[in-house]
Amino acid sequence: MIVKNKKYMFIALSAGALIMMFVCGMLVQKYNVLAKLSNALSGSALDYAKDVDQELIDAFGIPAQIYEEKSHYIYSTQPERSQLAGSKFKDYRYYWHYKEVADYLTSDDVKQKSKRIHDDFWLTQADTLTEYVEAMEEKKQFLKETIGIKDLPENGKVLSDVNIYKDGVCTVNEVRMQSRIKSISVPLYIAKPIDPNVKGVVIALHGFSGSPEKVLGLEARDYTRQFGKELVKNGYVVFAPYVLNSGDKNTNISCLGMLYSQHTFYSIDLQKLLSVVDYIKADAELKKLPLTVYGISYGGMLSVLFGSIDNRIDIVISSGALQSAHAFLEQYYRLEKNITRPFHVIFNNAYQIYFNYSDFARLIYPRPLIIEYGAFDENPGSAAEWKNMENIYKQFDMIDKLKLVWFKGYHETAPVITIPVLNDLVNNLSRKY
Repeated sequence: MIVKNKKYMFIALSAGALIMMFVCGMLVQKYNVLAKLSNALSGSALDYAKDVDQELIDAFGIPAQIYEEKSHYIYSTQPERSQLAGSKFKDYRYYWHYKEVADYLTSDDVKQKSKRIHDDFWLTQADTLTEYVEAMEEKKQFLKETIGIKDLPENGKVLSDVNIYKDGVCTVNEVRMQSRIKSISVPLYIAKPIDPNVKGVVIALHGFSGSPEKVLGLEARDYTRQFGKELVKNGYVVFAPYVLNSGDKNTNISCLGMLYSQHTFYSIDLQKLLSVVDYIKADAELKKLPLTVYGISYGGMLSVLFGSIDNRIDIVISSGALQSAHAFLEQYYRLEKNITRPFHVIFNNAYQIYFNYSDFARLIYPRPLIIEYGAFDENPGSAAEWKNMENIYKQFDMIDKLKLVWFKGYHETAPVITIPVLNDLVNNLSRKY
């Protein structure tokens, strides 16, 4: 509309200005209300004038009063809180920066540098088997340091020993013994065959969600397939200790260890296992027998770790653990995923750089090593790791000491075919190294 009269033009402009002022006022009031509502939803006003603990005043003096006596304290804001918590992380405004950091941490350049460090560490010149074994002692000590294992006095003192089962095949005792860390005990079962013709001793290790009761068939069967019970039936004395089997809580143990003692949940369990061997080697009859460690899943990982650091172990059987550590971790620790397996991280990054699964074979060699793996395992076995192991055992013609039990199965043991392989190794065992 064209306003020709100046008087009407002035009235129109004045009215427009009043309307704009009213709208602006309403908007300000609206957003003040929203702000107050947001603050209210964030919690009631806090008392900024309340007394400060005298102990704090004595330590730091009187604090300055800079905020109103009653004021809202807002800890979390949008979008930082909501966007980071779930699958919408890719929509977060600073996702690009997280990705920038993650891409660097897993870049080809960084991986190559890590590989060079790893390869240089394992580079060994040895003309004889004896020289090789001696060269590995330094590596074993470094492994112990990276996972927090200290050299402690031998122990294995029995705190309690109660028979809980007996039949025509075996006896089972529930035992608690003192570990090398005297404040920590070792809960375990010891199963002995009635037949006096004992072939050897086996330390049988369950994994996460497993237990020694299931290993020995004292409870319903699980993925361990009661391999400890089968070993007893085949003439072996079986020690079935409890190892830390709650994954999330194992993370807590490593975090607590990081605070003061440098322990990890691995080192706690390994100190317990070292104590079990202390007990076995102090027994006049048991110490004469071949000693095997046999574990599934986390127990399979403990088996190769244990065999790597304790030369008293004659034979190692590792089930369900033939994986590349780096490939395994990258699978679960991708940037976009919520971390579900933090317990696999040892709180010393040197461990991840220097030790992959096949590297434990270097430390176990030339002692016999059996790798047991199901073809349908949810975490497929690594052909590259197996190839590395073969190359290690081909040194000085020891390939007959490395065995693969490969079967149609899932994440589980296969004692029906593994035990005959063990029997053969026990019958031909020779410790000249």
